[in-house]
Amino acid sequence: LGRHDTPLKDVGLLAFLGVSGGNFVHMQRITRRTGFGTQGASSFHLRRQNMVQYESPSLGGLELQLQWSTNEAPTASRDPQVLSGALTYSKGPLYLALAYEEHDDLFGGSRNARSSQSNFGNQAVNSKDRAVQATAQYKLGKVHTLNLDYIRKEYQESGAIPVGRFESYENDAWGIAWRARWNRQWTTQAFYIRADAGSCSLVGADCNTDGLESEHIAVGAAYHFSRRTYLFMLASVLRNGESARYSIATQDPSIGEDVNVFSVGIHTSF
Repeated sequence: LGRHDTPLKDVGLLAFLGVSGGNFVHMQRITRRTGFGTQGASSFHLRRQNMVQYESPSLGGLELQLQWSTNEAPTASRDPQVLSGALTYSKGPLYLALAYEEHDDLFGGSRNARSSQSNFGNQAVNSKDRAVQATAQYKLGKVHTLNLDYIRKEYQESGAIPVGRFESYENDAWGIAWRARWNRQWTTQAFYIRADAGSCSLVGADCNTDGLESEHIAVGAAYHFSRRTYLFMLASVLRNGESARYSIATQDPSIGEDVNVFSVGIHTSF
């Protein structure tokens, strides 16, 4: 009970040299959000409050997580809440995860659309945003780890929607990552992520998604001084389509802007 990551957030995405949280080498900003707007309502990478969660015991490598949460902000026509669930299988070198998440009345589409196309202020309109995610990881001996992630997101709004306002958007995104622990001192990692432009609809008006695609490439290396402390070097290239505005943790780019980042740091655990 309380505040916790959703199961969809928890079971996918391979950590990047242990420094991915809130960092520019995190995969989630390309795979789990829309490429238009900057409002976090479109995100399927959530830590929810007012939540209750069940986690099953492991049964032959299978585990189930179910979570429900509420915004505690119902109105006469809306009740914002989130349902998330995941089924994982882990045995030997293989890890598999399938997750689903549903957002009621969070308006991930409208809150990122232009104000002239938004339904967020119209209490006669409701929203239901959904995501389905699949993750596979395989370890090749003690050196190599391969990871593949795929997610499909759908943002749908319904009700008394005026002409020209947002109705729906959907897109697919996927990523592949490779990690290698060559010896006690050196670890390397790399990933490639791509989000497609997707498709959209407005009520009684044309809608296109030209230029909403994006890709993200990152590489990194770590030199371990001990089990607890290592030096890391990271490089990242984010390439936005001409209409896309995918971001990384260190910068919120303009529409169509690419972002290149390089960093060096020390990671230690206590």
